Amino acid sequence: MIEQLDMILGNDWPYTAIAFVVVVLLIAMLLVYRRERRGQAYAFEKLAFSKTQLARQLHSSASDTRAMLDQASLVVMVFDRDAITLRFANRQALELFGCRTVSELSEMVLMRPDAWQPEPFTLIDFENWILRARIAGAEPREWLFTDAQGNGVWVEGTIGNTVFEGRAAQILTATNIHSFKIARSADQLRTRSLVGINNDLPIEQVLESLSKLISVRCMGAVGQFSLYDEQRGVLVNVGTSSFAMTLKECLPSVPATYGATSIGTAAHTKERVVCESVGSDHRWQGYTHLLMKLPFSSAWSEPVIGQNGRLLGVFTVFTPRPQRPDAEYIDTLSSIVSMAGLAIERKTWRESLESAASSEAFIRRLGVEIVNLPTGHTFVAGLTMLLQKVLHQYELGVVSLWERAVDKDDLLPIAQVSQSAGQLASASQTEFEGRHAVDSDTLRSSLGQGPYQYLMPDESVYQALNPGTDPKPVLALPLYSDADKNELIGVLVVQSQFFYVPQGIIEHLVVIGTIVRTALLNNRLVKTLSTTADLEKQQRHKLESELAVARSIQMSMVPGAGTFSECYKDWTIEAWLQPAKAVGGDLYEFIRLQNGKVLLAVGDVSDKGAPAALFMARTVSLLNYLARTHSGDLSTIAQLLNDELCRANDACMFVTLCLARLDIGTGDISWLNAGHSAPMHLGPSTGALYWEGDSGPPLGLYEDVTYSSNRATLFPQETLVIYSDGVTEAFNSQSEEFGDERLLQAGNSVSMSSGAPILLLKESLARFTGPAKQSDDITIMTIQHHGVGR
Repeated sequence: MIEQLDMILGNDWPYTAIAFVVVVLLIAMLLVYRRERRGQAYAFEKLAFSKTQLARQLHSSASDTRAMLDQASLVVMVFDRDAITLRFANRQALELFGCRTVSELSEMVLMRPDAWQPEPFTLIDFENWILRARIAGAEPREWLFTDAQGNGVWVEGTIGNTVFEGRAAQILTATNIHSFKIARSADQLRTRSLVGINNDLPIEQVLESLSKLISVRCMGAVGQFSLYDEQRGVLVNVGTSSFAMTLKECLPSVPATYGATSIGTAAHTKERVVCESVGSDHRWQGYTHLLMKLPFSSAWSEPVIGQNGRLLGVFTVFTPRPQRPDAEYIDTLSSIVSMAGLAIERKTWRESLESAASSEAFIRRLGVEIVNLPTGHTFVAGLTMLLQKVLHQYELGVVSLWERAVDKDDLLPIAQVSQSAGQLASASQTEFEGRHAVDSDTLRSSLGQGPYQYLMPDESVYQALNPGTDPKPVLALPLYSDADKNELIGVLVVQSQFFYVPQGIIEHLVVIGTIVRTALLNNRLVKTLSTTADLEKQQRHKLESELAVARSIQMSMVPGAGTFSECYKDWTIEAWLQPAKAVGGDLYEFIRLQNGKVLLAVGDVSDKGAPAALFMARTVSLLNYLARTHSGDLSTIAQLLNDELCRANDACMFVTLCLARLDIGTGDISWLNAGHSAPMHLGPSTGALYWEGDSGPPLGLYEDVTYSSNRATLFPQETLVIYSDGVTEAFNSQSEEFGDERLLQAGNSVSMSSGAPILLLKESLARFTGPAKQSDDITIMTIQHHGVGR
């Protein structure tokens, strides 16, 4: 084969073969290379196609994720994990903050510290939350954001680590829990307020809790209560918050008049007042200094009205920007005002009860002190000191007492106390001498028939009675000699520190006026008796006339001045008192009580003459006071009367007394005997008989004695006779005593007669005594029940 090749190719064929092989190899390698390049190009084309498809798929996935998050009901925000940069916010997040794009939300809200609520969270707090979540992986929290309208919005959110669009990120998902949060906070505040009201916490503390309700409803808004001071006619701002303290410093009180801010206007009109923009509202004109210290833009004032329609205060909402309250705000306001009214009225009721209890104890002590005032030249000084106590107890401005002399028709001031700048002062004698007298008839016509009367500056007697220099109303309480208002003996004049005297205090002053009246009567009696004694030494012939005046004064202390008659349906109550001397120690009393009951009394003081008259006057005064303050409780009245008469009773005087409380509707009668003669009962079937019940010792002898009462019923055609021992111990010319048996005989005659019992008894007694001189005071009281018999 080789040889054949050598023949064909010659001797150089090996080299040619090698070249040929090389060429073939090169061609083969070229073919392989081209094939490989063609495969690589195909692979590159396939890879490029795959990348394009992947990019398209990734873009589609991101779009789907964003669309899905936009459709979610949650608020979603995505941040870079390495830097707190907002990458994505869904539609709910943008709408919450009022932004159109993610960049606007990031730049205008999240990254601006002044766009956050001042409390409780700041931008730094939010950044710290994100950092803690980055370390922990996830952290849930409740958070307060600021919405597009500038209001706070509570959310319950969680920040966690995630991957968003192929990059490490942190995602915030939050649920709007604002309504739930606000409702829960409001319920807690309402519950706290109700518990405070029920537990009688200080009213300022309760109102402070109620004020926070409006702050929960509207972030940035402030609630403020202003309590109404009725005496001064102003609203006093209360509260302990910084806003309230600044308001009280700039505006301690607001007049309850129209135009005095929305607060005073609401108090005046008793209607809601809304000032949408206080800067341009005429009701806030003149309060620029307040607007500068407390920047607020609107004020809504709602009056707090009590159950009886009385103004209690005003609740005002101050907001940082101009706005009007919507229906939800108005519901919140109404709820706050209703609870505030309950709290204020509860406080008022509690204070009224405490004041009534304190005043009752004060009046009881004052009554005892006034009744026991020493007579004579120290009487006015002692009375002035007691008027100072009245002034201090009721925080009055001026109190003065005017008295009519026995022999004159004009009234002149005898005592006056005033309070100026917290200091008590008494009027001097020079000031009294400079005052003009007031005619009693003129004053009586101005006072009318009531227990008190306000006198205004335009009335004729105002200038004379006005105890101060301020042209404020004057409260005048007339003092009459008896219940029938026959004689005006004085007037108690009162002026408030502010304007009017509260009604509750007026009622207490009326009672005090009754006690002062008794003291004036006692002093007049003593002065008359003293004057009579002095004149007896100098002018014996004037004794009868002076004693007649004393007798008149003493007799004026018993109803009807010694001859009394009171008629009701089916009832006649009559009394007759005849002193043995010009003045004596017998007494009777008729006092109207509540619920159709009357208190009746007949008493006999030991000894005769002036000492007995003074003791009798003291007894009548105390009896009147105790009967009214203890609602006719016979045992209590007798016990307290005995204790007071025992006090400073160096002369060991005493009084026997028969007390009875009659129900004119039923005829039921309770009676109590303190060492007195037994009452006599007259009936058509029983005749005359003595009621022998439980009896106690006379009043004024023994301390700490208790008395028990007896009960009976007066039926129609029956009569009860209460009398003093001057009846049974009356003597005739033969020195014979009338006695108990003759009294029973006279009673039997009366029970069978249709005439007036008291007249028949007086006639029987007069026939027996004849011309004999009366040796003892005589008192007879008859209680006759008319109508159809049993």
